[in-house]
Amino acid sequence: EVVVRGLDYHVPRVRDVMPARWTALDVLRDSGHLKGYSVPPGSLAFTPDSGVVLLPMPPGADGPREVAVHHHGDRERRRAALTFDTSEVSEADEAKAIIDELTRLRAPATFFVCGAWCEKNPELLREAVRRGFEIANHSFSHPAFTGLTEEEMVSEIKRTEEAIRDIGGGRPAAYFRPPYGSIDARVRQVVASLGYSVVMWSTDTLDWHPSTTQQLIRDRVTVNTRNGDIVLMHTLGGFTRSALIEVVYNLRTMGFELTTVSGVLQQ
Repeated sequence: EVVVRGLDYHVPRVRDVMPARWTALDVLRDSGHLKGYSVPPGSLAFTPDSGVVLLPMPPGADGPREVAVHHHGDRERRRAALTFDTSEVSEADEAKAIIDELTRLRAPATFFVCGAWCEKNPELLREAVRRGFEIANHSFSHPAFTGLTEEEMVSEIKRTEEAIRDIGGGRPAAYFRPPYGSIDARVRQVVASLGYSVVMWSTDTLDWHPSTTQQLIRDRVTVNTRNGDIVLMHTLGGFTRSALIEVVYNLRTMGFELTTVSGVLQQ
């Protein structure tokens, strides 16, 4: 059973009356940074201006599955998913600013993280997990998978699983995004054998490119947006954080419910 709490619910500030089940995440969500949250955690919705939208629990990589490649979600529902790829480098300032901005905007998102990034930015991973963002697999060291052996592919994905579990305290969603979008039939088969679906994108902001401006990011996301769009952004994008305000506002004004990859894939 999911019990939903919203903005009208206030956590007592007196320590001795706090039930043990209340966590720091509860306090954060109730303080107004996030609009609504649920008990148990994990079924949360960061909501727009009214109501509460529950985010589905992501699937786990529990065994081999059929090959699946998703470029978008359900075209019948007016939903969109913002996704952010990390690289393998340290980037405390950039990624933290995006996490904070999404929190302030009460906007859910899916982060595709590299295992090496998790090891170099452990507090960032833990903070993203604490705030309820969906965490998915983007390889360990960010190589082009079509140039790897099958053994190397398995190692890249499994090492990232371990990093997310050991550092972040939970398992990743069973979604894999190949670095550079580099994929072929062999890669798809290995990914499926490890229990993952491939998640690509329907909207590419190109926010990593030096010529991309804040206005271009906004327009690439919010012009001709379709139901079920999966938007690709990067934690190292030069204007990504500053573009988020307009991106989120415009999408919501257009009637889109912001959700996770699991949310747009849900039928």
